[in-house]
Amino acid sequence: MSIALEIVQNLVSIRRFVSRNMMSYPNRDALRAAHDIYLNAMRPFVTNHTLEEINGEIDISDIARIITNNWFNSFKRWFENVDPYYEARSAAWQIVESRNRASHPPWDLDPEFTRAHLFLIARVLEKIDRADAKRSIETIRDQLFSDNIDKQQTEVEQIAVYKKRLTTISSQLAAVIAEKATAEKRLSDISNQLEDVEIEKTEMEKRLKTMLDQLKRENAAYKKRIETISDQLEAANAEKTKPEPHTALAQVEVRKQLKKKSSVSERYTTDTTEDERNEVAVKVAKLRINASGSKPLSWRRIREKLGLKNDQFHKVIRLSPGYRTAVIERIKSLKASEEGWEYSGKLEVLTGIELTESELEPNSITFQGTTFMLHSDEYYAEGDDITQSFWHYWHAQGPDGKEKMRQAGWSVERVDGDWEITISSEDFQAWIEHEVTELSKLFNSSRNQELSPQPVQPVYERTTLPTGREMEQPVLELLADEKEHRRLEFINLLTEHFSLTDDERSYLSKTGQAEKHLMNKGLIERTRTGYYRITTRGLQVLR
Repeated sequence: MSIALEIVQNLVSIRRFVSRNMMSYPNRDALRAAHDIYLNAMRPFVTNHTLEEINGEIDISDIARIITNNWFNSFKRWFENVDPYYEARSAAWQIVESRNRASHPPWDLDPEFTRAHLFLIARVLEKIDRADAKRSIETIRDQLFSDNIDKQQTEVEQIAVYKKRLTTISSQLAAVIAEKATAEKRLSDISNQLEDVEIEKTEMEKRLKTMLDQLKRENAAYKKRIETISDQLEAANAEKTKPEPHTALAQVEVRKQLKKKSSVSERYTTDTTEDERNEVAVKVAKLRINASGSKPLSWRRIREKLGLKNDQFHKVIRLSPGYRTAVIERIKSLKASEEGWEYSGKLEVLTGIELTESELEPNSITFQGTTFMLHSDEYYAEGDDITQSFWHYWHAQGPDGKEKMRQAGWSVERVDGDWEITISSEDFQAWIEHEVTELSKLFNSSRNQELSPQPVQPVYERTTLPTGREMEQPVLELLADEKEHRRLEFINLLTEHFSLTDDERSYLSKTGQAEKHLMNKGLIERTRTGYYRITTRGLQVLR
């Protein structure tokens, strides 16, 4: 009778639980119904198997206490473990905890907690052979979590959708990154093109200036020719007015002289100055005598390249003293170069003139590692430390000083990326003694010391552009982050740091003095066109 009554009570609990439809607090209601079934099943089991006397009704906490107190004497032989994690004593106290949480709820219980405890209660009831009570607990559990499969399926589908969307977004992000890299590369190419355009613009301006100067010289020559013709006409008119018996014959002779057509070479000689013809002679020498000593251009190709007629080229240029001087200087300079120069054929055939070996020996002076070649009583040197120092000396003179130096035969020019200086032979020794000696001592001492940034001289104390040593520290500080930096950033930094004028900034931009100095010392390296990065040695020097 008692077991039947318990079954009825269990069914009532299940019906009450199901009738609520789990709308308000399904987890708490499910645990309460399960606790009722558990209490109805465990109460007679504990009463029948305990050794102590029980008075009155017992609840869930009394069941846990009785099992614990009588474990070794009575209950241990009935069941050891309820599941792999709990034995009967700990399972009974876990059920007490779930009863307490379900009885004093500020909110609904966690689904995982509810599922675990329903499973635990079913296992305990299975151990005491109450299959009917266990099925009741399982009914409550299945009723509570019957929609889990549908939820899980829905979640799986949503996760699949999210994964697909994430893949799409990742592909789009990769495409955007690739487009960004392409845009950055294109921007870099455009920047390099702009720098090339600026260089071309500067070269075009220089060529236009050269053409303008040439036009001025040609205009002066035309004016001189007009004056000469005017003088001839005046002389002819004067001869015409003389009371001589053969006036008519004299006038006829004058007219013949005026109408006589001059030759091509005579007209070319009249239209050009000796300096202009010497310049052409130098070009002919360079085209005919190349540095490698290989087969030169033919006379015809050179004449066509310079746009000269046959008489202009051979009678006026090739046979002139200026051409002979240009050939001798050309061969001397090639012989004095590091590669040397040697021609296996006959020099008379190559140059078109007769030469002796004594005429071709290079006349030069070597000072502190720089070779100065003597050409037409002027010393000539190409880019080196001393040449660079001379540029600073030249720049420090100011406009008036430079003009005086030009009149004395000094000059500084930029040719094919290198500085070329020309110094008059009279002033060369004075410059060696007063300027180059001190600068050379500085260069020699700096080579024997550890590289280290030197203190930058204040702007108001400087009389020249900043030297390479002065530019080391600001540029290395700019590159201290070990990232790539554009060359334009160097120029902007140095212009602001040293308060450079527009001409000085233009000089730094064209010559690349800052990056060349730092690259020669191994402090920076070029990563790609127009971009630089500090080296390990540069970081050591900066620190």
